[in-house]
Amino acid sequence: MHVRALPDGRVEVGVHIADVSYFVRAGSMLDGEARDRCTSVYLVDRRLDMLPSLLSEQLCSLRQGHERLAVSVIWTLASATDFTVQGVWYGRTIIRSRHELHYQQAQDIVDSKAPAPGDELPAQDRRTLAWVLDILTRLTASLHAIRVENGALELSSSELRFTTDEKGQPVAVKAKPKVPMMDVVAEMMIWTNAAVAQRTATAFPGAALLRNHPPPREEAFEQVRAVLEQGALGPSSKILAGVDPSNNQSLSRALEDACKQASGKDAAVAQLLKSLTTRAMSEAKYFSTGAAAPGTAGAYHYGLALQFYTHFTSPIRRYADVVAHRQLLAALQASRQPLQHEQGPEPISVQPALPPPIPHAELMVMAERMNEQHRASKAAQKECMELYLLLLLHSQPHVESALLIGLQGLDQLDVFVPSIQIRGRVRMVDSRGRVQVPLTGAEEGDDAVAAAASSATLSLSVSEDKQHVAILDTTTDTPVWSASVLERVWLMMDADGSRAHGPRLRMRLAAASHPMVQAKQAEAKQEESKAAAAAAVHTTTTHGIGPAAQQMLAMEGIIMPPTKPPSAPATTSAAATTTTT
Repeated sequence: MHVRALPDGRVEVGVHIADVSYFVRAGSMLDGEARDRCTSVYLVDRRLDMLPSLLSEQLCSLRQGHERLAVSVIWTLASATDFTVQGVWYGRTIIRSRHELHYQQAQDIVDSKAPAPGDELPAQDRRTLAWVLDILTRLTASLHAIRVENGALELSSSELRFTTDEKGQPVAVKAKPKVPMMDVVAEMMIWTNAAVAQRTATAFPGAALLRNHPPPREEAFEQVRAVLEQGALGPSSKILAGVDPSNNQSLSRALEDACKQASGKDAAVAQLLKSLTTRAMSEAKYFSTGAAAPGTAGAYHYGLALQFYTHFTSPIRRYADVVAHRQLLAALQASRQPLQHEQGPEPISVQPALPPPIPHAELMVMAERMNEQHRASKAAQKECMELYLLLLLHSQPHVESALLIGLQGLDQLDVFVPSIQIRGRVRMVDSRGRVQVPLTGAEEGDDAVAAAASSATLSLSVSEDKQHVAILDTTTDTPVWSASVLERVWLMMDADGSRAHGPRLRMRLAAASHPMVQAKQAEAKQEESKAAAAAAVHTTTTHGIGPAAQQMLAMEGIIMPPTKPPSAPATTSAAATTTTT
């Protein structure tokens, strides 16, 4: 990306994407292989690339200080504070990235934090980058606010990161951290994709590759509504339960209101509401505009609230983006054709229509293949992640804090584990009908015999409204453990297995006295102390720029190419070296 102040006070903002279509020529053997694969597949321990590494890691990698071929979209904005678009330019470029930043490095510049070891930059470059990133942060916050007003949804996206040993076995897991700068990049990519979609659909209204996201199916949302209408998640859940899911504006506002109310009690409730809504969403699909005219319901992207949308910004890993590049370049070529003059009562000059680079019938076949491969890739990634989690829990049981979200029958608890964004069920009674007390860490040998004997005097009590559950000692009629819906409980998570089947997730309640629970609490306190100390340092050093608005969409890579420091922001440039060809 680049930002540059123009001499007349306007601002130029550009997004530059590797020109993969230059190297992958249509009809070549390389193109045939990419067309068959359609996507790169990201598994826990490996990546299956759509393109050879010579392209994906070298020639089409926009590396710092190296000239690379790109296809660019460049907007001219009214000023650094007025983001009215006054012009858009599309075309092939040659760029030299001046700075290649990772997300946290860019975020530290925005927040005026001291750079982490290895992230140091000259003070002059940091000042320039701060100006560039400030404009991008405010621009994307404005773009995002417009989409949300139009009905864009703030949905949940979780990704687990595993640490493996030298044998490839998982030894640790944590959720991928969220950095606000990811939202800035994501919003710029959405803006670029939408701009290219509108340009290609205008040029080829009968054969442009776009992406449609239909409203959630009523039966899918009914499953969410069944959970919400119980009121188990508090008043916030009833707000969401009564909404019409076919209207994204209504759903977006209801979800926002519900999450605001839920966050006042526990942020995990808001995470759960977003997770439930995400699961109810329909699958987005590629299609040819010959099957659904641009601007109609069949071409609308429900989740992003956009009339035109395609994939353009990741041609290294998605074949759909390669097709979008070819269609954009064909549209630009058509616009360079000389005007034709038509005679009549009022003579006019018109642009001659060129045939689309891919006919509608062929494009529909390609789109269906893309959808099939994209679906298979997501399923493989999900199953691989689940398998690694079970393998880890099989060898290393974990203790996690969970949210009690409901009761099933009289002996099962529904729980949500926010740290890894999964739902599960805890059985409170074993196969012999004995109440399972929370684990204390003394479940072996004589202690196990004593625990089994004591369970014979215990019973399970559930309130009529199913909002409270307790384990009672029948000899004294006093509770030995109790919890209410929306309260936190501790879980011991492991995976059991046998020769008949693979590992399966098992959840048990854990007592606060359990050594692993106490260790987890001590670890959490240490993390809180570190965060508080970092916040105190940040409070004394931060000035100027604030963080970006939240939008959970995972994107890849960030390239910020400035030139010189903004001694006067209105006249200072921070642009990539671009030579149009």
